[in-house]
Amino acid sequence: MKTYISSCIFILGLFIALGTDAADSNISSEETLKAIYLIHISKMTTWLEGANNSSNFSICINKTSTLSPKLKQLEGQLNIKGKPLKIQHNLSLKQLLNCNVFYISNSTDNLLFKQYQLELETNAVLTVSDEANFFSFTKNGGGVIGYYIDNNKVKMHINLKTMRRTGINISSKLLRLMIPRS
Repeated sequence: MKTYISSCIFILGLFIALGTDAADSNISSEETLKAIYLIHISKMTTWLEGANNSSNFSICINKTSTLSPKLKQLEGQLNIKGKPLKIQHNLSLKQLLNCNVFYISNSTDNLLFKQYQLELETNAVLTVSDEANFFSFTKNGGGVIGYYIDNNKVKMHINLKTMRRTGINISSKLLRLMIPRS
């Protein structure tokens, strides 16, 4: 019960920190929710020991993504897994392999993901996207978590096979909120 209350307080705090303007309404609210989910997913995920020895918890995201400004607001204000949150925009292979999370948000990212999927999985990088065909990007089945909209609500699919191959573990409490996909 304490964990649930803490999670609710944490999520409420993120809503306040990220804010939404009436002018942006639906798009801003959707992006705010995706950012909150991404942070919450990161907090409830366990990576293999030694998978990323960086002093920061890094989320790689394309600078042009509509989610990027929301996440950038939290940089330096939030710790994940005991490390300060760092938002990375340089999406070279070397940079991606030092990320904990790679958020795929456009066709350029799709190409990077397709090209480097094996390396990302081998280095325990959690891949998340809101692209419609995220789970069929490659013959290996695509990424780990995919956002989708259902009845004006942001929901999540999870590819359990890819998650296991990547060597990360997502909390069973969070998994219950996701719909398995292959």
